[in-house]
Amino acid sequence: MAKKLYGAGTIVKLKNGKWKWRGHYYDQTTGQEHRPTKTFNTKKDAEEFREQAFKTGYVQKINKPQMTVERAYKKWQKEVWDVPGNLSDNTIRGYISNYAKHILPLIGNQDLRKIDIDKLQKYYNRLKKDGLARKTIKNINQSLDALLSFCVLKKMMDTNPLSAIVIPKDPMHKRAEQAT
Repeated sequence: MAKKLYGAGTIVKLKNGKWKWRGHYYDQTTGQEHRPTKTFNTKKDAEEFREQAFKTGYVQKINKPQMTVERAYKKWQKEVWDVPGNLSDNTIRGYISNYAKHILPLIGNQDLRKIDIDKLQKYYNRLKKDGLARKTIKNINQSLDALLSFCVLKKMMDTNPLSAIVIPKDPMHKRAEQAT
């Protein structure tokens, strides 16, 4: 029995009697997924091609590249924002502002699956301490939540970790002054 070449693709028999090789790899620079195919008359030809493809590096056992927050943001922008009628212009302007000012500088290069909730909570607390309104912090959180919900929908991550975040409230004396 031939040695199994993990990551070199699979070979399947087609209804017409021919054999098909299917590869699967990710471009490490763009993160784009590729699934090349090639059809052969015999299984032996397909197996020889698979072995050669693996030896020459045409396909390799490569893990899916890390999906950073910034890459997910660009994918979300392309798939959701660029579709006319999906979002209002005001919503898009708000997302762009929140991402450029607050989200991308903080966690843009971080792997989606490793978002540090404690770091985000401390950041939100610091924004509040620095004088940002609770509503502004909620808007930042809402923008990030929209992105992470998209990521869960697209199976880039298992769950949206923002459910653990607590938006800092205004101090009691400020709320009392606003009520009068």
